[in-house]
Amino acid sequence: MPHPQSKPISTRLRRRLFPIAALGIALLAACGLAEVGLRICGYGRAYTNPMGSFFEPDALTGCHGKPNFVGRFRRADFDAHVEHDENGFRRTEAGDPSVGPPKHDLYVLGDSFVWGYGVGQHDLLTNQMARLMAGYRIHNVGLIGSGTLIEYVLFQHYIQDQLKPGDTVVLVFFGNDFGDNIGQHNSDRLYAKMVDGQIELVPPPQVETLKHQWKNRLKDASCLFNLATYCIDRFQQARNAGGVYTKGQRLVIPAETIRGESSDDGPAVRITRHYLAELKKACIEKQVRFLVTYVPGQAELQEDDISATSDLSESEEVAYRRAFDRAVGALSLETIDLMAPMVAAKKSGRFARMTFARDFHWNAAGHTIAAETIAAEIARRDK
Repeated sequence: MPHPQSKPISTRLRRRLFPIAALGIALLAACGLAEVGLRICGYGRAYTNPMGSFFEPDALTGCHGKPNFVGRFRRADFDAHVEHDENGFRRTEAGDPSVGPPKHDLYVLGDSFVWGYGVGQHDLLTNQMARLMAGYRIHNVGLIGSGTLIEYVLFQHYIQDQLKPGDTVVLVFFGNDFGDNIGQHNSDRLYAKMVDGQIELVPPPQVETLKHQWKNRLKDASCLFNLATYCIDRFQQARNAGGVYTKGQRLVIPAETIRGESSDDGPAVRITRHYLAELKKACIEKQVRFLVTYVPGQAELQEDDISATSDLSESEEVAYRRAFDRAVGALSLETIDLMAPMVAAKKSGRFARMTFARDFHWNAAGHTIAAETIAAEIARRDK
């Protein structure tokens, strides 16, 4: 026989649960309508941090671009439309079809400068090169946070077998590549160390690709969740000043670290020199041209007057450049100078800056000068 109070209790419980359930259903419906509305309006998924958004864990190098991924990379300094190709690299536009099919291929290796940190598709280094170099098919093989070792591995997997006589490989080098090659900046990437005078590779940790990836997957799948997390991320960046070091407050790498990385006998330079030599050797065997160019630092360009995310002072940037110059000189590598044309473009008043005010990467002007300089130098050597 049921308890005489069971019916009243059940009734009261239903009365309490009904508004909660109704509110939940209404909230789900509102979210659904908002999601549909954002999709109809063509909302472009936006991200403030490229690492967890445009890239994913990779067993070979530790990190690789998501294939065929499209999104907006938005921060205070830029709002860049980003597209990846089927291999996870920045998509390159085709050249002018009216001049006929390209005769040669040109592959550009590098880190975030080549990938195009903060720069949209139209202004990207390799897309500008494609418009300037009608006889070449341009390939962007840039990977954010990569050093010479990882670039050599990418060369082996994506470039070497495709090369034919007359092609060109350009490597774009930045000072922190010395540290990247020995795992100083990204220990979760492939790097190398010296053991008894020999180079020993240290593979990236075997991460579970689904671990800690649910948030990034949901950002990709839902426009509404993407918009909400983007707004939260931008708020946090504004509150933390975007992680920017104002001049006079920048973090400085210890002098002994710089000396160790820039020393010709140190592991960073020895490993860097080794893989530059391997790239040169492979290109000679394939009868293709191999060129290297160095990215001027923000302090070298005297553009760190406002703020910078780079933690290198001008003296530190110079130390890395000199180490690079000695390395390429010892290997007799062909080089392209970007420093002089960038300084000249500023002095002439054509462009005010080559880098972002709150980030040390090239802005669209920097990509323009780099593209024009590389294209002109290759055209000169083709004669």
